[in-house]
This record gives sequence, structure tokens and C-alpha cells, in this order.
Amino acid sequence: MNVLLISFSGRKSDGNCSKILDFISRYLQKRNINVSKIRMVDLDIRPCVDCEYECFNSSPKCPKDDDIYFVYESIMKSDYTIMVIPVYSAAPPALYFAWRERSQIIFQTEEIYKRYEKVKKAYIVIGNEEAGGNDVVNIIKNYHINTQKNVNILLLQSSKYGQRSIEGNLINVPQVQLDLTDFVDNLIDS
Repeated sequence: MNVLLISFSGRKSDGNCSKILDFISRYLQKRNINVSKIRMVDLDIRPCVDCEYECFNSSPKCPKDDDIYFVYESIMKSDYTIMVIPVYSAAPPALYFAWRERSQIIFQTEEIYKRYEKVKKAYIVIGNEEAGGNDVVNIIKNYHINTQKNVNILLLQSSKYGQRSIEGNLINVPQVQLDLTDFVDNLIDS
């Protein structure tokens, strides 16, 4: 089994998303599962802007020469993709939206879309309910409303664990580690 872990955090330093990715990676490797990681902040991913809607033409080629094809190909090569998404101002970060909107250039054929859809996907949202955590969960659910019936989402709220999310120490809480391993086990073993 091949599992891809993706962090959508815009933080260059090791915050909650990176530390959670590292924790899950080590955990899966102990289970002899192949793991690869992508930190979107380390890539060149640009939003849809300043173009002529080339993705809607009969022979589309996006004018942006960035890493978006690499990300989608990596997803399509995995059996499972777990995405870690922080909450920024009651919404997913800009990197998440850029990744989603650029899918228009990727899904040019039914075959490519089917390859993408067959990959099981799960999400870990890092944010408190009162600060938009539930809003982000609903954005993700709505994105999958017609494709994935049961979207696996874990909402990690720093306030629930007596932490401040900006400090990036969620992974140090034993209950967070237990919640993560339970979540991952339920995904992989189902």
C-alpha cells in the first residue's frame, strides 16, 4: 500500500501540520506501509489568475509552469491520500484553494478523473470549531458531495486539548497521538 500525506499549511517552520505529517509517516512506516509526503509550501503552486481560461479550450495547456501536475500525479499514484489542512480565518488556506481550482486543467479526460477518484482520501483539519473548524469541514464535505459518500475527516481542536494552535505543539499531547493513530488505523484497515 502507498500512502501520500499532504500538508496545506503555509508555515515554513515545523508547525502542527508538519509535525502531524511526520508522526503519521513514522506510524505508517512501522506498519510497513510506503509513505511519501508533500508540503505544499515547499512547492510552486499558483492560483487560477491572469490567464485566458486555457483549461476550457479543446487542447488545454495551463500557462502556469508550476508543480500542480506533480501534486495530482502523486495523488493518483497513491492508494490513499491523507491531507492535513489548517484553518486560516475560518477557511482553508490559499494553498488548498489553489490546489482545488487548478484541478480544472488536470481533469481533462474521464480516464484521468477516474484515476483520481479511485484514490481514497481523508482529511485532518486543524482548527477550533468557534474559529471556523466546522466551516472548513463543511467546505471539504461539499467538495466531495457527488463523489465520495463518506468523507473521512478528523477535526483536531487545540482548545479541546488545552493548547494554542499557533504554538504548534498539538502532537506532544498523548490524546492527540491516540486520536491520530485511531483515525489512521480506521482508514487503512477498512
